[in-house]
Amino acid sequence: MPGQNDLSIRARNVPVFSGRGSNSAYDLGRASNGSFKFVIFGHLKHHSYRISAFTLIEVVVAISICALTLGGIIAAYLMSASQAEWSGYSLAANALALQKSEQARASKWDPLASPPIDQLVQSNFPIRVELLDRSIPGMNAVYATNFTTISWITTTPPLKLIQVDCIWSYRVGKLFTNTIVTYRAPDQ
Repeated sequence: MPGQNDLSIRARNVPVFSGRGSNSAYDLGRASNGSFKFVIFGHLKHHSYRISAFTLIEVVVAISICALTLGGIIAAYLMSASQAEWSGYSLAANALALQKSEQARASKWDPLASPPIDQLVQSNFPIRVELLDRSIPGMNAVYATNFTTISWITTTPPLKLIQVDCIWSYRVGKLFTNTIVTYRAPDQ
């Protein structure tokens, strides 16, 4: 009947299919109100088919969830790229500090020579500003400042401490320090 249930799908001119007779296990036909009837073992069931769709709220919530997920993925990618860049700077600063530490370890220090030789003194290692060695061509140059500190630990036996601090900046104004500390005995 028109107007009774506008969302139901009504069959028009659908032939009635029945099994081996009206008393069979199934019988499919059209009821008087336009819905289909399905008889299973003598029980009559009516099915009305409705058109279903999403509401506006469901669509907005689904789009919001997708937007938050996509935003999280983009933020994680940017954070990992920033962390990789920081790691590159840190490794370059560590290599520069290690280079200065090896220069100090390679200096001549022989107190038993005649006359005694001691090139492992603070004045031989001034404060230096050097370019960080990064393998990214075309990027902005980043400079680091190296401070080499040499101090006595004991005089008997003679032992000195070598400390190299490499201070470098990341992004705008954030300073980081890589430090290498080692001990050195005189040449034998």
